[in-house]
Amino acid sequence: MNLVKSLQENKQKYIIKKLKESNYNDKFSIDFILNEVIPLHLILNNNDINKIYNILFTTTNSLNVDELIQYVEKNDPELTNIFIKKIYDMFKNIDNNPIRNSWIKLMSGNCAKLNKDNQLKYQVEKPCLDFLKTNTELNKTVLDFCNSDNIHGKYCTDLDNLVITNKINKLELPINNDLATALSKQRMDLNKQKLIDSKYTDQNAINYFNNQFKQLVDLEKSTSANLYNTYVLTPDALNYCEDNYLDTDNKFCKPTLNTYSNQQNVNKAIDKIKEQSCLYNNNFVTDKNCNDYSSKTENYNKFIKANNNYCSTNDNIATEYCQSYYKNVENQLTNQIQSENCSKSSTFKNNETFENNETSESNIKPQSDILSQIIEYKYILILIFFIIIAILLGIGDNSSKYNRQKNNRYNRYDRY
Repeated sequence: MNLVKSLQENKQKYIIKKLKESNYNDKFSIDFILNEVIPLHLILNNNDINKIYNILFTTTNSLNVDELIQYVEKNDPELTNIFIKKIYDMFKNIDNNPIRNSWIKLMSGNCAKLNKDNQLKYQVEKPCLDFLKTNTELNKTVLDFCNSDNIHGKYCTDLDNLVITNKINKLELPINNDLATALSKQRMDLNKQKLIDSKYTDQNAINYFNNQFKQLVDLEKSTSANLYNTYVLTPDALNYCEDNYLDTDNKFCKPTLNTYSNQQNVNKAIDKIKEQSCLYNNNFVTDKNCNDYSSKTENYNKFIKANNNYCSTNDNIATEYCQSYYKNVENQLTNQIQSENCSKSSTFKNNETFENNETSESNIKPQSDILSQIIEYKYILILIFFIIIAILLGIGDNSSKYNRQKNNRYNRYDRY
């Protein structure tokens, strides 16, 4: 037994020596370790990789792991040596292992390099793509590449779009979760700035906020509205759309307001734009949609001044539109007064105690008082209406009288 043991130890010393002397290329030594030592001990130790590591690197006459790593990092960082690659592949996934730490260092450096086709390895080569899924060491490299100049490029756009698609479909992410979150956040920030810098004309940013951004943000309903308002529905953006409602060439406002039309601040902006569009060039008179919009009860007061200005200009008072408008003035305002007073009286609820009812009833106007107040308002409105008509007719009469006088003078001159 001692002889056998001694022979084994001598053989192991010889193999280790030959490996080092050959820079880990000696075929006999490689075959012995990879095809005899490791398979045997995997069987004996129930495939426990940690025990295999101890046998290869911590026992008597074993390999020196520090020397191996030093050689690899200096002479074979791309792991082209068959023996070295096998050893690294076997132990690269063991946490807190020197070989794993070395592998991460090597992969971070290798994947950031260009391949023979002048492509960045981490963007195209499978080992590097797999590395990005489980390790964060290249996160900064990717984020630095996907900067303001490249965020609309194919790699960065395709990568973040794939992240969004996989999140929606609950599939494995193509990169580690920290990088996926940081990349999406960076894309939001950069596109927001591009919108601002381009005065809301950057088409790539517009497309992003109306598609991928909303898809991603809508995955978390509790924070979606806040992110809308932070990145795309900012006060500056909505003010821009309100101020440039006549700019039909702008590609930002119409699609964006349509995309986010379920948001309260967007609806306010849409209503203001509609109001301004209908006021422009008296569209509330000539355009049917605007005419319908201005005639709605909730919009009626917005167009009183514009209607009065229009109908008091030139001979517009005689037009069918103005005749119809003033005919409806009394009815519209009377309805508003009735609605207001009825809503006030309807707030009374008979669900209090007898004592409270006595007190509260004394503060409620009788129905006759309310009707009297409505009638009083009605007569005041009628009076105002006839005063306006009298003034406008007076202007017309004076103009006609002046024209007759002027014609008489011209006729006297003609006799001469």
